[in-house]
Amino acid sequence: MTATTNGAANGKGPPASIEASELWALITQLPRPVRVVDFPGKDPNGSPVGQVAIWPLTQEELMICAAQASRVAKELMGAVTTTDPQLAYEKVFQDACASEILARACRDVKDEANGYKRAAFPAPREIRRRLTQDQIQILARAYLRVEAELGPVVATLSPEEEEAWIRRLAQAGNVFPIVSLSREALELLTLSLACRLRSSLTDTSSHGSPPDASLESEKGSNSSEASSEPTAAEAKAPEFVDEFAQADNAPKLSD
Repeated sequence: MTATTNGAANGKGPPASIEASELWALITQLPRPVRVVDFPGKDPNGSPVGQVAIWPLTQEELMICAAQASRVAKELMGAVTTTDPQLAYEKVFQDACASEILARACRDVKDEANGYKRAAFPAPREIRRRLTQDQIQILARAYLRVEAELGPVVATLSPEEEEAWIRRLAQAGNVFPIVSLSREALELLTLSLACRLRSSLTDTSSHGSPPDASLESEKGSNSSEASSEPTAAEAKAPEFVDEFAQADNAPKLSD
């Protein structure tokens, strides 16, 4: 069976007319993206003590990190008694998970020729023993940044990118392209569209605006078929858009 998508034209999807088995072979041969960052620590001269290469983890690797972190958290908690054991467990689990992720995501910068197969740190346990909380937090934020910038999910949108996405959605005629947008980016795009709609409604309802000839002609031809009274949804739309566009933040969309 051949793929029918035309994603090859814009680089966002699989190549057109390619066998599924061939596509999987291409996917498995793609090198994992890597970003080199400074290690959070200074030498006596004030320079970074070194660098690490960071790459995004696969779904399976993240699942292993969560499983290992759960095991570590249970072992550390043991028979410890606390007024809120669940809260304590979650804190230990999150810290353990960070070290598990960094142990797999941080690679040796000197191993570029070998495809960064060598890890930068010997083991998650050594990360927890040797690194400070600040160092782990900085590296964890670096990992999230690398994941956002090098992964397929669009995390942020500039005004130019918003314009491009709006044109793309209009041309596609469906919402499928937005599956690669993060929740935050989708909220920004929705707010941008609401502001545009609000501006459009304001402009078309202003008394000083001359009527559009094509719109007036269409309205005249359809006057016998449609009522001049707005529907309930049409009457409510301007109020909703105005309220949405004036909000300080875009509303949170349901997962």
